Amino acid sequence: MRTILSKIFCTALLGSGLGLCLLIGCTKEDKAKSATGDSSPSAALSPSQSASVPLARGIKGLELGMTLEQVGQLFIVKEDEHPLKAFLSKFLKHEVSRSDKVIPKRYFLVSPGKAKLPEGVMWADIKIAQNIVYQIGLHYEEASVEKIGWDGITSPYLAKYGKPTKNTGSGYTWTDKQTHLDIVSTGSTITVYFTDNAVYSSIL
Repeated sequence: MRTILSKIFCTALLGSGLGLCLLIGCTKEDKAKSATGDSSPSAALSPSQSASVPLARGIKGLELGMTLEQVGQLFIVKEDEHPLKAFLSKFLKHEVSRSDKVIPKRYFLVSPGKAKLPEGVMWADIKIAQNIVYQIGLHYEEASVEKIGWDGITSPYLAKYGKPTKNTGSGYTWTDKQTHLDIVSTGSTITVYFTDNAVYSSIL
Protein backbone atom coordinates (compact mmCIF):
# COMPACT_ATOMS: atom_id res chain seq x y z
CA MET A 1 0.00 0.00 0.00
CA ARG A 2 1.45 3.37 -0.97
CA THR A 3 1.70 6.14 1.55
CA ILE A 4 -0.52 9.20 1.25
CA LEU A 5 2.44 11.28 0.12
CA SER A 6 3.32 8.75 -2.55
CA LYS A 7 -0.24 8.85 -3.90
CA ILE A 8 -0.12 12.62 -4.04
CA PHE A 9 3.03 12.56 -6.15
CA CYS A 10 1.89 9.76 -8.47
CA THR A 11 -1.50 11.29 -9.18
CA ALA A 12 -0.54 14.94 -9.16
CA LEU A 13 2.70 14.89 -11.12
CA LEU A 14 1.72 12.35 -13.74
CA GLY A 15 -1.57 14.01 -14.52
CA SER A 16 -0.38 17.60 -14.53
CA GLY A 17 1.58 19.91 -16.76
CA LEU A 18 4.65 19.53 -14.56
CA GLY A 19 5.96 16.80 -16.86
CA LEU A 20 6.62 13.11 -16.49
CA CYS A 21 10.36 13.64 -16.14
CA LEU A 22 9.83 14.96 -12.60
CA LEU A 23 8.58 11.67 -11.29
CA ILE A 24 11.00 10.47 -8.61
CA GLY A 25 13.90 10.03 -11.04
CA CYS A 26 12.33 6.85 -12.31
CA THR A 27 14.37 5.04 -14.99
CA LYS A 28 14.13 1.80 -16.90
CA GLU A 29 16.63 0.19 -14.54
CA ASP A 30 14.37 1.02 -11.56
CA LYS A 31 11.37 -0.93 -12.82
CA ALA A 32 10.41 -3.99 -10.84
CA LYS A 33 10.24 -7.38 -12.49
CA SER A 34 6.89 -9.14 -12.46
CA ALA A 35 5.72 -12.68 -13.06
CA THR A 36 4.70 -11.68 -16.58
CA GLY A 37 8.06 -10.22 -17.56
CA ASP A 38 10.12 -7.03 -17.50
CA SER A 39 7.97 -4.13 -16.34
CA SER A 40 10.13 -1.45 -17.97
CA PRO A 41 8.86 0.55 -20.97
CA SER A 42 11.73 -0.68 -23.13
CA ALA A 43 10.61 -4.29 -22.86
CA ALA A 44 8.60 -4.57 -26.08
CA LEU A 45 8.04 -2.00 -28.81
CA SER A 46 6.13 -2.89 -31.94
CA PRO A 47 6.67 -1.14 -35.29
CA SER A 48 4.73 2.04 -35.94
CA GLN A 49 1.26 1.53 -37.31
CA SER A 50 -0.99 3.86 -39.26
CA ALA A 51 -1.47 7.20 -37.54
CA SER A 52 -5.01 7.17 -38.90
CA VAL A 53 -6.13 4.97 -36.00
CA PRO A 54 -7.80 7.41 -33.57
CA LEU A 55 -6.73 7.14 -29.96
CA ALA A 56 -9.21 5.86 -27.41
CA ARG A 57 -10.97 8.58 -25.43
CA GLY A 58 -11.22 6.49 -22.28
CA ILE A 59 -13.18 3.34 -21.49
CA LYS A 60 -16.81 2.41 -22.03
CA GLY A 61 -18.99 4.73 -19.97
CA LEU A 62 -16.06 6.91 -18.94
CA GLU A 63 -14.82 9.03 -21.83
CA LEU A 64 -13.32 12.44 -22.45
CA GLY A 65 -15.92 15.05 -23.30
CA MET A 66 -18.62 13.50 -21.13
CA THR A 67 -20.40 15.52 -18.45
CA LEU A 68 -20.27 14.61 -14.78
CA GLU A 69 -23.93 13.58 -14.96
CA GLN A 70 -23.22 11.17 -17.81
CA VAL A 71 -20.34 9.55 -15.92
CA GLY A 72 -22.52 9.26 -12.82
CA GLN A 73 -25.07 7.15 -14.68
CA LEU A 74 -22.63 4.22 -14.81
CA PHE A 75 -20.00 4.93 -12.15
CA ILE A 76 -19.94 6.20 -8.58
CA VAL A 77 -18.18 9.58 -8.49
CA LYS A 78 -17.01 11.41 -5.38
CA GLU A 79 -15.52 14.89 -5.46
CA ASP A 80 -12.17 15.32 -3.75
CA GLU A 81 -9.49 17.98 -3.53
CA HIS A 82 -7.05 17.86 -6.43
CA PRO A 83 -3.92 16.07 -5.13
CA LEU A 84 -1.50 18.58 -6.61
CA LYS A 85 -3.38 21.54 -5.15
CA ALA A 86 -3.53 19.83 -1.75
CA PHE A 87 0.19 19.06 -1.82
CA LEU A 88 1.22 22.57 -2.87
CA SER A 89 -1.03 24.18 -0.29
CA LYS A 90 -0.01 21.97 2.61
CA PHE A 91 3.68 21.40 2.06
CA LEU A 92 4.87 24.27 -0.11
CA LYS A 93 2.36 26.97 0.88
CA HIS A 94 1.91 27.63 -2.83
CA GLU A 95 -0.85 30.03 -3.85
CA VAL A 96 -3.48 28.68 -6.24
CA SER A 97 -2.80 29.81 -9.80
CA ARG A 98 -4.90 32.48 -11.46
CA SER A 99 -6.25 29.95 -13.98
CA ASP A 100 -7.61 27.84 -11.12
CA LYS A 101 -9.37 30.88 -9.71
CA VAL A 102 -10.87 31.97 -13.04
CA ILE A 103 -11.71 28.54 -14.54
CA PRO A 104 -13.37 26.10 -12.14
CA LYS A 105 -11.51 22.77 -12.27
CA ARG A 106 -12.80 19.87 -10.23
CA TYR A 107 -11.36 16.48 -9.31
CA PHE A 108 -13.35 13.28 -8.70
CA LEU A 109 -12.56 9.74 -7.60
CA VAL A 110 -14.37 7.11 -9.67
CA SER A 111 -15.57 3.73 -8.39
CA PRO A 112 -17.42 0.87 -10.13
CA GLY A 113 -21.20 1.23 -10.32
CA LYS A 114 -23.36 -0.24 -13.04
CA ALA A 115 -20.17 -0.36 -15.11
CA LYS A 116 -16.87 -1.86 -14.02
CA LEU A 117 -13.31 -0.61 -14.32
CA PRO A 118 -10.92 -2.61 -16.56
CA GLU A 119 -9.35 -5.71 -15.06
CA GLY A 120 -6.48 -4.81 -12.76
CA VAL A 121 -7.43 -1.12 -12.40
CA MET A 122 -7.65 -0.50 -8.66
CA TRP A 123 -9.10 3.00 -8.87
CA ALA A 124 -9.75 5.82 -11.33
CA ASP A 125 -10.05 9.57 -11.25
CA ILE A 126 -11.29 12.31 -13.54
CA LYS A 127 -10.61 16.02 -13.89
CA ILE A 128 -13.41 18.28 -15.02
CA ALA A 129 -13.48 21.85 -16.31
CA GLN A 130 -16.74 23.61 -17.11
CA ASN A 131 -18.54 20.32 -16.41
CA ILE A 132 -16.59 18.47 -19.13
CA VAL A 133 -14.24 15.56 -18.43
CA TYR A 134 -10.84 16.56 -19.81
CA GLN A 135 -8.61 13.95 -18.15
CA ILE A 136 -9.09 10.35 -17.01
CA GLY A 137 -6.61 8.37 -14.93
CA LEU A 138 -6.69 4.57 -14.60
CA HIS A 139 -4.48 3.45 -11.73
CA TYR A 140 -2.83 0.04 -11.37
CA GLU A 141 -1.52 -0.48 -7.85
CA GLU A 142 1.44 -2.64 -6.87
CA ALA A 143 -0.54 -5.89 -6.57
CA SER A 144 -1.97 -5.49 -10.08
CA VAL A 145 1.40 -4.54 -11.57
CA GLU A 146 3.01 -7.62 -10.05
CA LYS A 147 0.24 -9.81 -11.46
CA ILE A 148 -0.22 -8.29 -14.92
CA GLY A 149 3.17 -6.66 -15.53
CA TRP A 150 4.15 -3.74 -17.76
CA ASP A 151 3.81 -5.86 -20.90
CA GLY A 152 0.35 -7.06 -19.95
CA ILE A 153 -0.91 -3.51 -19.46
CA THR A 154 0.77 -1.89 -22.46
CA SER A 155 0.48 -4.68 -25.07
CA PRO A 156 -3.12 -3.88 -26.12
CA TYR A 157 -2.17 -0.24 -26.73
CA LEU A 158 1.00 -1.18 -28.65
CA ALA A 159 -0.95 -3.65 -30.77
CA LYS A 160 -3.56 -1.04 -31.66
CA TYR A 161 -1.47 2.13 -32.00
CA GLY A 162 2.02 0.85 -32.74
CA LYS A 163 5.25 2.48 -31.60
CA PRO A 164 4.64 5.35 -29.15
CA THR A 165 5.12 8.94 -30.21
CA LYS A 166 7.45 9.26 -27.23
CA ASN A 167 9.26 6.83 -24.93
CA THR A 168 10.43 8.65 -21.80
CA GLY A 169 12.18 5.66 -20.26
CA SER A 170 9.45 5.45 -17.64
CA GLY A 171 6.41 5.61 -19.90
CA TYR A 172 4.84 5.77 -23.34
CA THR A 173 3.00 8.63 -25.01
CA TRP A 174 0.74 8.64 -28.07
CA THR A 175 -0.91 11.76 -29.48
CA ASP A 176 -3.38 12.68 -32.19
CA LYS A 177 -5.36 15.84 -32.92
CA GLN A 178 -7.90 15.20 -30.18
CA THR A 179 -6.23 13.08 -27.53
CA HIS A 180 -3.07 12.62 -25.50
CA LEU A 181 -2.54 9.06 -24.18
CA ASP A 182 0.13 8.40 -21.54
CA ILE A 183 1.11 5.17 -19.80
CA VAL A 184 3.54 5.81 -16.97
CA SER A 185 5.36 3.52 -14.54
CA THR A 186 6.86 4.39 -11.17
CA GLY A 187 8.15 0.84 -10.80
CA SER A 188 5.53 -0.35 -8.35
CA THR A 189 2.53 1.37 -9.96
CA ILE A 190 1.34 2.10 -13.48
CA THR A 191 -1.14 4.75 -14.58
CA VAL A 192 -2.93 5.23 -17.91
CA TYR A 193 -3.98 8.81 -18.67
CA PHE A 194 -6.35 10.02 -21.38
CA THR A 195 -6.31 13.81 -21.89
CA ASP A 196 -8.43 16.01 -24.16
CA ASN A 197 -5.99 18.26 -26.02
CA ALA A 198 -8.39 21.11 -26.75
CA VAL A 199 -9.87 21.43 -23.27
CA TYR A 200 -6.53 20.99 -21.55
CA SER A 201 -4.93 23.71 -23.70
CA SER A 202 -7.82 26.09 -23.06
CA ILE A 203 -7.44 25.97 -19.28
CA LEU A 204 -3.67 26.40 -19.03
